[in-house]
Amino acid sequence: VGTGMEHVAARDSGAAITAKHRGRVEHVESNEILVRRLVEENGTEHEGELDRYPLAKFKRSNSGTCYNQRPIVSIGDVVEYNEILADGPSMELGEMALGRNVVV
Repeated sequence: VGTGMEHVAARDSGAAITAKHRGRVEHVESNEILVRRLVEENGTEHEGELDRYPLAKFKRSNSGTCYNQRPIVSIGDVVEYNEILADGPSMELGEMALGRNVVV
């Protein structure tokens, strides 16, 4: 049972990677995501700069556990500003997962 705030809590936790600009996903690997900006000028859309989002892999958390981030986007996806690109700990598909669906 969800409250409807899981997505907001996950995004605002700082553990997820979010898009800094609107764009199209060009490359996805376990350690990085590359997004080509989509810029609209004079009613037409064109490609802009490439944004690189490094993902944390096997980092130590403050509690001495392993910290990973997992990409949840695919190549060709169009992402909006502030959309979640990668899950952090205690997250699944961009939502907090603090019950049965938590990945340990």
